[in-house]
Amino acid sequence: MISDPKYGECTHCNQYNTHESWCLTCDPELMTRKWTSGNKDIDHCIKEFQLRIISYEEMIEWIPFDRLILNELIGKGGFGAVYSATWSDGIRKIKKQDDHFVKSRDPYSIVALKTCQILL
Repeated sequence: MISDPKYGECTHCNQYNTHESWCLTCDPELMTRKWTSGNKDIDHCIKEFQLRIISYEEMIEWIPFDRLILNELIGKGGFGAVYSATWSDGIRKIKKQDDHFVKSRDPYSIVALKTCQILL
């Protein structure tokens, strides 16, 4: 992906971003440092996907359970259950302000939360 002046400058390396408010050189690596699930295998899997992302909105992220408020059970089956939940941090988005792009979030986004039942 090629840097482009229309996307503004990266706040870390001062080069032009490669997407709206996204620097392919800096952002994936910075995003992998900020969290842990507490499980080494889960962390490795999610971080491998994070390092391949080319735009801010596509970033897969770990959501700590304490950032979710369960609303209601949507459905239940043999492999688990699905709940409606409110994510207090919200879904990622990009806002254009004047001549540059700014990372932001929708506050209190409604998401689906799936629990998995392991059958032994």
